[in-house]
Amino acid sequence: MLKQVNGPFEEKLELQGGEDTLLFTKLSIFFGAHMVWANHAIVKEYIPSSRIKASWLVKRRYRNGLTMGTIESHLAEPLSGWRLVRLAKGIANVIRGVLLLMPGVFSGRGAQIRAICILAVGAGSIASVMKLKSNEYQIIHGQ
Repeated sequence: MLKQVNGPFEEKLELQGGEDTLLFTKLSIFFGAHMVWANHAIVKEYIPSSRIKASWLVKRRYRNGLTMGTIESHLAEPLSGWRLVRLAKGIANVIRGVLLLMPGVFSGRGAQIRAICILAVGAGSIASVMKLKSNEYQIIHGQ
């Protein structure tokens, strides 16, 4: 199945990230592949201290918004209107994030960070419509 997919990874996304998500989405949509979950799998991962900060979480959520727009741009028909839909989703998330920030002031730092992350996804979605990019993977974490 992988041999039928160009690449299979999209090299233009190497510094932004999301090439794995794009590949899995293509495999699912075009080839009917199914992703499975193994409840009993044991996975160990080292997470560097630079990735346990609120600022990194916000950047990651911004990049998630960018990634969703990038995937849609790769898969959509040229005149499908995906940009308008992605823009509307982005604006909705920005508004939702701002509205959640208000009660977050009284609910603590965790609620504030969650609200800012929702806002960041929206900002990333809007940025994807404007064809902006992220170079998150230019930075090497944990070295």
